[in-house]
Amino acid sequence: MSSTPLKLLLAVLTAFGFLTGCGGKHSNTMFPSVEISQLSSAKELAAYEGGKVTGAEFNRFLAVEGFLNPDAPLNDTSYRKELLRRLVMQKILITHLKTSDKVQKQVEDMWKQIKHSYDKGTRKQGYEVLNIRSSDVTNQLTNQFKLEEYFRKQITSDELTAYYKRIENDSNARIFYAAGVPHFT
Repeated sequence: MSSTPLKLLLAVLTAFGFLTGCGGKHSNTMFPSVEISQLSSAKELAAYEGGKVTGAEFNRFLAVEGFLNPDAPLNDTSYRKELLRRLVMQKILITHLKTSDKVQKQVEDMWKQIKHSYDKGTRKQGYEVLNIRSSDVTNQLTNQFKLEEYFRKQITSDELTAYYKRIENDSNARIFYAAGVPHFT
């Protein structure tokens, strides 16, 4: 297995970690504004075999990312390139994936966490600032959990163990284990 799917899985889990790590409701959350003047009108930002990503699609993807992680550097060029890669991969794979009961449950649980983190007024403010709807967030969460489930099925426990051992042996990485879960510094 190549390291790209594993990197995507880790990136997705990290992104959700930012949101789930937030405790309590945030009434003073500052949602980022997304510079979209040229984005929304772009008919094609990326093309791949079987489809394309339009500016409006990518703008919505960025906005939902900003809702889930208000500290995300949405206007940073390198960050946008990485998000565009994620969106292309998502669009390629998602058409072949079904929404399982487990994915539905994960989306419901994430909405519980969102509602715990953001009160109703803050969520409404986020929708207005980012020009999205709750259904956009739900769709993105569903797609991300579908991908996560897909990549989990692709990674065997032997591959995961080998990956951690390889990182553990890397002299540049330090791994701390807390409650049996590795944390990288």
